[in-house]
Amino acid sequence: MINHGIPKHVLGCIDRLQNKGYQAYLVGGSVRDLCLGFFPKDFDLCTDATPDQIEEVFAGEIHKTYGKKHGTVGVLQAQHWIEITTFRKDGTYRDHRRPDNVVFTTSLQEDLERRDFTINAMAMDENGKITDFFHGMQDLNDGILRCVGSANQRFQEDALRILRALRFASRFGFTIEEKTADAIRRFAYLLKEIAPERIREELKGILLGDHAGKILCEYDDVMGMIIPELEAARGFVQFSPDHYEDVYRHTIRVLSFTEKDIILRLAALFHDLAKPQGLTLNVDQIALYEHHAESSGLIARSILESFHFEKKLSHEVGEIIALHETSFPEQLPEMCRWLAKTGEKVLLAGIRLKECDLLAMVSGQGRKLENCSRARSLVMEIKNRRLPYQVKHLDINGDDLLELGFKGKRIQQTLEELLECVLDDKVANRNADLRRMALTLDTSWEKP
Repeated sequence: MINHGIPKHVLGCIDRLQNKGYQAYLVGGSVRDLCLGFFPKDFDLCTDATPDQIEEVFAGEIHKTYGKKHGTVGVLQAQHWIEITTFRKDGTYRDHRRPDNVVFTTSLQEDLERRDFTINAMAMDENGKITDFFHGMQDLNDGILRCVGSANQRFQEDALRILRALRFASRFGFTIEEKTADAIRRFAYLLKEIAPERIREELKGILLGDHAGKILCEYDDVMGMIIPELEAARGFVQFSPDHYEDVYRHTIRVLSFTEKDIILRLAALFHDLAKPQGLTLNVDQIALYEHHAESSGLIARSILESFHFEKKLSHEVGEIIALHETSFPEQLPEMCRWLAKTGEKVLLAGIRLKECDLLAMVSGQGRKLENCSRARSLVMEIKNRRLPYQVKHLDINGDDLLELGFKGKRIQQTLEELLECVLDDKVANRNADLRRMALTLDTSWEKP
């Protein structure tokens, strides 16, 4: 049951607070998303009830109080956490992230005026009626992102709001209002005070937005502030007949060709980071960037780990980047060997990254694009036909070789040699045939 898009368990929380004589409203991003026609990921409520009073209303139920100092109590309803926060005014923000103290109030308007953007400063009652003191609905309709009150003050209070603004603009395609945009650039240096993992989460949101390319181009100076290696790419001329843009603009064009996959978009963002530090020119003044793909992959891994991305993801992004200057094999046996070495996920992403890189260059990349297309077709053929490309795919295993008298390290070596024989079409991948082949392999090891 949904009323104005508000789920029944959320309406139940509002009703229970109101039945005890308290005001209660849906607030923030959930109101924004409902107005835009999206189903919110989270539902937050605000109320004039104090944290202790909120706990009394939901006494005996599972709740969490980690945010009680700032007025927030989490309540578990229908297996969903709902955060209920007391109307409040914020104190000073010495760390540019959270208020040093808060003062509880009974005024909804005072609570809403402390929020970041007008589109997030609306409240909705149980009947869907909107309270909008700061013209957030008008900005929502006009596609405008504007700070509540003074943009300078909002970003000095909480510098992470700078990246939140870019994330909302990237997600919704909104235009950032002039004073808000000016303040973003003026106070971008405060992002150095923000914890890396918080920047990481906002960066992911920016990159996965439908309008990521536009925002990354418009706010390249802000991106350079949080990732200095990108700053070096801004304005760096490539000295190459294949490129007509600087490294940064080319990078964003590549990213715009990619699908909305965080690993692929991170790889696109970082794929040419080594170019500014690895430039050499030949006699014709054409750029040579030897090993820049591998070097960019290593730089990317270092950056991602500094933002506390998972090590597995950081490693995969680095491997994908390292592949983007590669000429991929166009025959099945060799592609099987590549699959064994890199894995399907990394190889397909590497092919796609190279494809997007080529699409972002000047025309005339047809043969290289054909190479990418052929490589992808081979990978899919191997997958669909279930062709063996790893030892574990063979129709023979170590136990079989033990029966034949093989021992110790010789077992693994023989399995690897048998895989090569299968890849070279010297033997069928059938147990009996592989057993016979194992006995005929000529090696320096003692034969069983």
